[in-house]
Amino acid sequence: MKYFDFDHLYRVKESYVSHLSFAIKLGSILFVLSFVSLFHGVFPFWFSSTVGVKLEHLVDVMNDKL
Repeated sequence: MKYFDFDHLYRVKESYVSHLSFAIKLGSILFVLSFVSLFHGVFPFWFSSTVGVKLEHLVDVMNDKL
């Protein structure tokens, strides 16, 4: 795993702003899903498949970007 990859933006064919926008959106979704997951842990009958479905969708989105 590379911690510093100065060619990353070139390889993913994104500008700095579009990459930042995507990262903020992805981070926000993951932040919300973490609370949904905790809520589901306390109340297992609510949001029983929400986190799994959303994470599968995010994996598909990330794979499409590669």
